Amino acid sequence: MTIQQMFIVLIVAQKEFEMDIESKYIYVTSFYQPGSILLKLEKSTLFLRNLPSITLKKKILLEIYDCKENKIYDEVIYIRRHQTYIVFPMKSSGIYFFFFFVQENFFGDYRGLLFKSDVPFYLSSSGDYRFIETVVAAPNRDFLLKMPNPLSISCFQERIKITNLARQIVNDLSNTYDRILAIHDWVAENIYYDFDALSHLDDHSICLTKPLDVITTRRSVCQGYTDLSIALMRSIGIPAIGIICFSLGMDSTGGWERKENLEGESNHIFTAAFCDSRWVLMDVTWDSGNEYRNGDFIKSKVPVSRKYFDMTIRFLSNTHRLVSIQN
Repeated sequence: MTIQQMFIVLIVAQKEFEMDIESKYIYVTSFYQPGSILLKLEKSTLFLRNLPSITLKKKILLEIYDCKENKIYDEVIYIRRHQTYIVFPMKSSGIYFFFFFVQENFFGDYRGLLFKSDVPFYLSSSGDYRFIETVVAAPNRDFLLKMPNPLSISCFQERIKITNLARQIVNDLSNTYDRILAIHDWVAENIYYDFDALSHLDDHSICLTKPLDVITTRRSVCQGYTDLSIALMRSIGIPAIGIICFSLGMDSTGGWERKENLEGESNHIFTAAFCDSRWVLMDVTWDSGNEYRNGDFIKSKVPVSRKYFDMTIRFLSNTHRLVSIQN
């Protein structure tokens, strides 16, 4: 099965839907069904389905922006059954983006679920709405078609402390996919992003990225998150690698319309693990909300995210441009 032919089955409102995830009218963020958000366009109506349980009986704020970052629409919607819909008000053709926030408490604080770069869509002059891909989606697909043979990846060679921790994390889980998810969750839950080390990335006495150091100090940057995830998976026989990329985020300005973002050197790394004849792509760093700042460990106030676990290529390509495989 090629990437273009992939289908996904989602359980939505207790009904099963089989959908072509490459359709221009359907947008799926992840292959991990409980953590995925399904968006479907039908003429000028956007259906949001399979919404996370944290949105149930909560208010969500939806904002729509044009390509010049002008806000042209916002609406507060109440979620009841994991789904809702809105009718787009736009009349002019062009590219649009939307932000999707869920209310966290009675004080009016909102938590972002989808941001500007996550789901771009286009309104044609004929009134046809459709989801669009970024310019890095096709190169990313080509990159992923050339991934290494998982049999060439050495496993079961990690330090005993790594192996024992991995066995403790997966416990009695026997399914490889569940084991990968458990390791993703453990790393995202227990490791803190080291903002203090950002200005010392080349000083390995300050910026600690080796798996044993990350376990001991409980903090690192994306390199440490990735290398620890890889080590834990390999220690129990799961082929895993690091994918070096350029990501849109705090180290960049703007989107893929900027030449420097399309041609710039890598600034990020994330994990890929092999399971069921395919590579599961996950950005554990981005799913971890923990921070280490000014010598203090700041625990995330929200549960571990799975937004960037088992990403679809379309969703990945909104924020990640793949560069190379880590040696």
